[in-house]
Amino acid sequence: MRRHPLFTRIVGTLSNHDVAQYRDERLKAIAPSTVVREISLISHILDIAMKEWGVHLPANPARLIRRPTVPNARNRRLKPEEEQTLFAAIDKRALEDARLSWSARSTICWPSPTIGALASAI
Repeated sequence: MRRHPLFTRIVGTLSNHDVAQYRDERLKAIAPSTVVREISLISHILDIAMKEWGVHLPANPARLIRRPTVPNARNRRLKPEEEQTLFAAIDKRALEDARLSWSARSTICWPSPTIGALASAI
């Protein structure tokens, strides 16, 4: 990142075009999410320079460009052992829910469940 020609430029001469070129070049080499992070870092550096160090820029050039879109899609399948763990947790939860359901009904003076109904909940 620091070896890029953008970082040898005088801060007061930076333009949004310069930052956009940097973005386009970096997108050829690294992931969009990394480019977004790098542009955010550049933007923060320029904000500090303008606010605290007295660097005069009409606007932060890194804020004037479009950021790359970051795909958030995931493509993952369960491993066999994860599937078994998930099914076991579902079965356990279903049993607990059934027991709680019968317990809640009995406190409201519902008729007691039959043995067949309890067996089907297990």
